[in-house]
Amino acid sequence: MESLVATTLNVEQLTQNGSIKTTVCVNLPLDLAFPDLATLIRPAIDLDIPAEKYKISPASKIAPIVADGPSNYDPAASGGLKININEPLVSWFKAYRRYHGLTPNAKSSESAISSRDSHARAPENFSTLTWKESSITVGAATFRFNRTLRVPDDASSYALPAGLGTFPLVKAQDYPNSIPDYISQRGGYIMPLFQREAMWISLAGVSCAIKISIGGINAITGGKQNEEGPHGVQDYVVGERQPWIDGIATEPGVVRQFVAMKLGHGYTIEEQLSNTTYGGIQIDVFPTLSGFVSFQHGDSLLALDKSPSDLKITPGDRITLSTTFVFILTSSLIQYRKKVLHKKSSRA
Repeated sequence: MESLVATTLNVEQLTQNGSIKTTVCVNLPLDLAFPDLATLIRPAIDLDIPAEKYKISPASKIAPIVADGPSNYDPAASGGLKININEPLVSWFKAYRRYHGLTPNAKSSESAISSRDSHARAPENFSTLTWKESSITVGAATFRFNRTLRVPDDASSYALPAGLGTFPLVKAQDYPNSIPDYISQRGGYIMPLFQREAMWISLAGVSCAIKISIGGINAITGGKQNEEGPHGVQDYVVGERQPWIDGIATEPGVVRQFVAMKLGHGYTIEEQLSNTTYGGIQIDVFPTLSGFVSFQHGDSLLALDKSPSDLKITPGDRITLSTTFVFILTSSLIQYRKKVLHKKSSRA
C-alpha cells in the first residue's frame, strides 16, 4: 500500500534582496525519497543556487479530529484522520507511522563484546591489582553485567550491595560442545553466574530506548517482552538517563535481584507469570527517531503521553500534529545538489 497525501510545500529561496516564496502542491508518498521529491518540486528549485539558500516547510499540517469511535490513520478515508478520545497522542502517532509504512522493519542490532584491563593499587603493600572488565555494545547502548552479593530472600528490604566487578562474557557460538543445544541454536553471549551471586546491569550510550527482559518478561513492567505496556506505563528506560538496573521491579522503589535459578522448577519470574522456560536475558535497543513531533490544540502544546480525554479535549475538536520530517529535506537537498553538479561536471 502506497498512501499518497496531497501536500502543500512552501519553498523559500533566500536572496540578497529578500526571499522569493513559491508554493508547490503535489501528491506525496509519505516515505518518498528526496531525489523523487526534488524532481516534483524542481520548477521551484534552481540547483545552481546553494541548497543552504532554500527553506522547505509544509504549508499544511496533519490534523486528526477527536472522536468517540475508533481512530483512523488514512486521510483519504471517510471522515478523514481521527483519534479516539482515550488514545494517547504518542500511541496514535506510532500507529499512524505503522499504517503508512514509516516504521522501519525490525532487525537485530549488531552487537560486540569488548574487554579492558582495570587497575587498582592495594593500600597495604602498594601492589597493583589488575582485572578484566567486560561489556557488550548493542546498537547505541553499552551494557556491563556486574557481579554483586546476593541478599537473603526473606521478604526484608536491604540496601544496595557493592559491585564486585563485571562477569566475563564469551560468545555462545565459541562453545558449541559445552552448552545445551537450545542455547547453542539461539546464539548470543554467555557468562558464569553462581546461584550464590547476583547481578546488576549498568547502562551507557547515546539516547535510545532500552528494554531488558528476563526469559521474555519485561523487567520494568512484568509484562511480556513483545507486548506494549498498559496505558500510561513506560516499559523501557532511556539510555542517557538510566545509569543502571538493579533487578526486576516489584513495586515503586523495590526490586528483586537478578539471580541464576534452575529452569523447570517454578522459581523463575517467567515460569510464575507466563508458564514458560525460555530463560536468559533479552535486550532490545530502539534508536531515537530522526525528527521531532508535537501536538497542539489551539495555541497549547500537548503532552505526548496523554489522551484527548486526559487533556480535556472533547469529541469534534481538532488536534494539529507537526513533524520535522520535511525539514530534514534541506540537508538531503545539499547531497542531491552535489550529485547533480558532479554529473554535470563529469559530462563536461
